[in-house]
Amino acid sequence: MDLEKKRKKMLCKGRGKGEGKVEVESSFSICDLPDAILQLIISSLPTKEAIRTSILSKRWEHLWRDISKIELEEGELEERRQFMQFVTRLLVTCNCSSVKKFSLSCIVGEDANLVNEWLSGFINPKIEELSLQFEEIPEPLVFPDQLFTCATLTEFKLDMQHVLKLPSSVHFRCLRTLTLSNIIFSDTYSTQRLFSGCPALEDLSLIDCNLKNVEVFCIYSPLLRRIYIRENEDDMLDEDDDDDTGGLNVTNSCKVLIVGTNLKSFAYHGDCMNEYFLVHSTLVIDASIQVQVPPECYWDRDNTWEIDSGNFTFRLLKMLPNVEKLSMSETSIMALSRTTSLLGQLPLFCNLAELVLDPLSSIELSYAALLTLLRNSPCLQVIEFQGGLSLAKGDANCVFDPLPVCFSTTLKMIEINGITGKKDELFAIKILLQAASVLDKLRISCYWFSFDLDDRRIGLKRTKELCKQILKYPKRSMDCEIEFEYRKALWSRGLLKKRKKHRKGERKVESSFSICDLPDVILQLIISSLPTKEAIQTSILSKRWKHLWRDISKIELKEGKPEERQQFMHFVARLLVACNCSTLEKFSLTCNVDKDASRVNEWLCGFINPKIQELCLRLYGIEEPLVFPDQLFTCATLTNFELDMQHVFNLPSSVHFQCLRTLTLSNIIFPDSSSAQQLFCGCPALEDLSLINCNLKNVQAVCICSPLLRRIYIQENKDDMLYDIGLLSDTIRCKVLIVGTNLKSFTYHGDGMNIFSFLIQP
Repeated sequence: MDLEKKRKKMLCKGRGKGEGKVEVESSFSICDLPDAILQLIISSLPTKEAIRTSILSKRWEHLWRDISKIELEEGELEERRQFMQFVTRLLVTCNCSSVKKFSLSCIVGEDANLVNEWLSGFINPKIEELSLQFEEIPEPLVFPDQLFTCATLTEFKLDMQHVLKLPSSVHFRCLRTLTLSNIIFSDTYSTQRLFSGCPALEDLSLIDCNLKNVEVFCIYSPLLRRIYIRENEDDMLDEDDDDDTGGLNVTNSCKVLIVGTNLKSFAYHGDCMNEYFLVHSTLVIDASIQVQVPPECYWDRDNTWEIDSGNFTFRLLKMLPNVEKLSMSETSIMALSRTTSLLGQLPLFCNLAELVLDPLSSIELSYAALLTLLRNSPCLQVIEFQGGLSLAKGDANCVFDPLPVCFSTTLKMIEINGITGKKDELFAIKILLQAASVLDKLRISCYWFSFDLDDRRIGLKRTKELCKQILKYPKRSMDCEIEFEYRKALWSRGLLKKRKKHRKGERKVESSFSICDLPDVILQLIISSLPTKEAIQTSILSKRWKHLWRDISKIELKEGKPEERQQFMHFVARLLVACNCSTLEKFSLTCNVDKDASRVNEWLCGFINPKIQELCLRLYGIEEPLVFPDQLFTCATLTNFELDMQHVFNLPSSVHFQCLRTLTLSNIIFPDSSSAQQLFCGCPALEDLSLINCNLKNVQAVCICSPLLRRIYIQENKDDMLYDIGLLSDTIRCKVLIVGTNLKSFTYHGDGMNIFSFLIQP
C-alpha cells in the first residue's frame, strides 16, 4: 500500500474526530520498516545501545550484528577488564565486514596483542571512517596491511605516542581527511611515502607529531585545501623517554615543504620547532599564526628566542600575500616586532579584510609589527582584539604617525573582548575611536567577575558604570554605534530523559516505538530509500514531514509513456528547483532528449554536484551534443558512473575521476584517440570497466591501464551501433591495449570489429 492510499485510509478513520493528521503519523510504526532501514537506524545509536535493541523482539535479536558504525571508548580504570572482554566478544559476534565507521579509544598497556587482534578484525577493506586513540603503548602496534591500501577510507584519525611503522606500500586513494596526533615518524623515507600516498587529501592536521628522525619531506596533494599544524614541546615526549619511542631533540629541525595549488586555509600553532615552506600558496585566504613561548623560555625570554620566532613569523607572512582573514597570537606580534629590519619587507596584504588577535592575552596597540600590519592592509574591514588591548599614554603618537589608510577608508568594525577597566585599556579604546573615521560599530564585551570576583551584583554594577564612561568618549565617526555585551556565567542543566518501560510482552515493546520518534536525519535516510515520487509524497503526512524530502540523498527519474512526456518534463523541472541538490549522493536519469537538449543540460548542471557518488544517465534520441558540467569530470567522490547515449561523448581538457571504481559506457561515440586516452588515463582507481556497443571508428589506438583493474566486459555488435553519424568501415579497426596487473576477469561478446591485446604483468 503506497503512502497516498494509506493517508486516505487514515483520514477516513479520523473523520469527524478532528485527528486526521495525528492518526496518519501515529499509524507508522518503526517495526513496519524493512531490515536494511532498521540497521541504518540502529547504526546511528551508540554501540552499547545498538546492542541492547536485541532484547526488543525476536526480529530485532540479530539486526544489530550488521551495524555500520562501532564506537568503543574505555571508561574508568576499574572497568578496564570488563571493557576488554566486551570488545573481544563484540569482535566475535558482529559482522565486521559491514562496518564502515570504526572508532576505538583505550589504554594499551600490557594488552598490545589483544589490541592488535581488534585492529585486524574490525578494520576491513571497505572501511570509510577510522578513528584510533591509544595511550600507554609499550611496544609498536601492528596495523593490518590492508589499511594502508584501503580504497574506501575517506577519514583517518590516529592518536598514539609511539613510532608509526608503515608497510612498503601506502596508497590511500580516496582519503580526504587525515589527522595525526602525537605520532613519532621513524625516518624520512617512510614519512614521505605516507604523504605521497594520499593523492585525494583535502584536510590535514598534524598535532604534536615528533619529527626528530625526519630531515625533510614534502606534503603535496592537488586537492589539499586545509592544513593545521600544532607542535608544543610540552606535549611531546621528552629526552628521558625510552629509545623505543624516541626523545625529542629540538636541535634537529625538520624542513617541511607544503605544495598547495588549491590550499585555502593554513594554521600554525607552536614553538617554531621545525621549518615550513609554502609553495604556490597565493590561494590561501584564511591563515592563523599562533607562535608560542617555548617552555625553556617561560621565565627567561632571551633576545635570541624572540628574534628566531620573529624570523619564523616573518617567513610565514611573506608566503601569505593574498590572505583575507589572518589570526595571530600576542607572542607572534611581539616577536615580529623585535625584527625591526624585516618589518619593511612585509608584503602588502591587499585582500586582508579581517584581522583577529590573540584570545588568550591582551595585546599592546603600540607594537611595531601590529602597526605595520595595519598600514600594509589598505582594505581591512574588521579587527578583533579577542584578549583585550592596551596603550600607554606616551605611545599615542605612534598610531597616528602615519595613520593606517584603512582607518579612514574601509575599517567598519572593531571588537574588543574581556576588558577589565584598566587605564591603558580605556586609553586604547579612546584612541581607536578618534582614529577610525568610517567606523560603523565598536563592540565591547566584559565579564562581571573581572570587577568583583565574589559579588556578581557589584561586578555587574561596575561593568555598567564602565560602559557609560566609554559612551562619553569622542568619536571621529558620527555613524559609529557602540555595543556592549555583559557576559555572565552560564550554567548548563542536564536534561532528564524519560524512558517508558513496557514489561507486558515483546509486542508491546515494539509498538511503543513510532517512526515519528526518530530524528530528522534518520527520517531523511528512510525517505531516501523510497522511489523518488513516493519520497515526495511523504510531504503530505504532517507538517513535520512537509520539507524533509527536500534533503534526500537519492533521486531516480525515469520517463514513462510518450503521452506523459510533458508531465514528466514539468515534474523534473519543479523538482530541480524544490530539492536541495547539494545533498544528492545518487542520481539516475532515463529519458528521451529529443528537442529538449537545453532543458536536459539544465538538469545535468543542477543535479550533478561536486559530492555525487553514484551517477547513472541513460539518454536517448539525442539530436545535438549534451553539455555535461566540468565539475563532473574532476569529481573527487564519484565511485560509480554509468552513461548510455547514442552520440559523441565530448570531454573537457581535464579528466580525473580519482575515486571512480566502476565505469559503464554504452553506445558512446568517441570523437578521437586523444580524448579516449584522456578518459581512461583519468581513472586511476578503476576496478570494473564495461564497454557496450561503443563506437571506436574515430580512434586509432587506446590503452586501458589501471593498477586496480579487476574486470573488463566488452560487447560490440555492429547491428546495434549508429550508422547515421558515420558508417563503420571494416578496414578501420581500433587497437586496444589492456594493461592489467590485477585483472581477474575478461569477457568479450561481439563481431571482432576491433583488435584487443593484453599486457598482463605477474
